[in-house]
Amino acid sequence: MGGDISVPTGNRTIGTGGESTLFEIFAAYGQILPKDSFLQLQTGFELPVHPDKVPRAYFMRTAIGKTFSTENGLGRRWSPMMEIIADRDLVAGAKTNLDLAPEIQIPLSRRMHILGSIGYRIP
Repeated sequence: MGGDISVPTGNRTIGTGGESTLFEIFAAYGQILPKDSFLQLQTGFELPVHPDKVPRAYFMRTAIGKTFSTENGLGRRWSPMMEIIADRDLVAGAKTNLDLAPEIQIPLSRRMHILGSIGYRIP
C-alpha cells in the first residue's frame, strides 16, 4: 500500500500546468518468476483536490520482464520489460485508456545502486 501527492507546476496558459493537486492511493505487488523473470502490478485511484476541474480516476499498471546478467550474475544486470497501463476517469461515459510501454532498466554504477530506465509509451 502506498500514496503519492502530485502538485501542479508549470504554466497553465501554455498547457504545462495541472488544474489540481492529486492524491494517489495504490496497492503494489511484485513476484519473481522462474529464469530471472518478474511481474509487477500497481493499482489505485487518483483523487484530485478539485474534482470539479479534474475527474477522479482509476488506474492499473502491469509490467512483465526478464533480467539478464553478466559475469555469472555478479556483473551488471539489464532488465527489459513491457508495461501495460490502463486508466479510466470515474465519470459517466468515460473511455478506458490503454497504453503499452516497452522499456529497459539499466545500472548506471557498477555496484548497481543507481539505476536508470528508458521507455516509450505507445497509446
